[in-house]
Amino acid sequence: MRCGMNFFWACRFETPTHVVLVWHVATSLCKIGSRPMCLSNENFIIASAQSGYCAYLVAFAPRLICINATVSMFIFEQVIKEARGILSSVLDNDIYQKLMNLPDRGGHRIIQKGSRLANDVQQIQNDERDFLWKDLADFWEEYMLFLSPSGDPMAHVEHLAKGGEFVTHLWALLSHVGISTMAQPCNS
Repeated sequence: MRCGMNFFWACRFETPTHVVLVWHVATSLCKIGSRPMCLSNENFIIASAQSGYCAYLVAFAPRLICINATVSMFIFEQVIKEARGILSSVLDNDIYQKLMNLPDRGGHRIIQKGSRLANDVQQIQNDERDFLWKDLADFWEEYMLFLSPSGDPMAHVEHLAKGGEFVTHLWALLSHVGISTMAQPCNS
């Protein structure tokens, strides 16, 4: 990422599931807050699609992105509870403002961390929406490469036999060239 050092903190969580969910919340909030002309921006489309796909993997195929699917599912369930608690008394048209104005009280609250990241990204990229979406697309592209060899190899083999997920095809390509782990993104 061009401005990765500003977001280094958002790549340093206990599990890849935490990172995916924090960045997914941030990407989703940036998407909601975008001007309509961004909707056709190639980087907007890439970042939105990769973010949604990684969130899908957390929810429905966690073995493909982490060894311990039970922990991933627990984290996901905690985030659902967190979101319900935050949004329980909020009207639909106030959700964006509520989420963008959450205080970051520390700890491991993923929705709050995602809100902080969305605010940080939007503040740095204030008038440069193209750069915002370029940075988010770059993050998601790098993180997909990081995630693909991070999962359970047997889960990938099982999925590949059925046609496979996108992440499984990345896993197969990386495995074929001898890559079994990737450096954590945001280190550069």
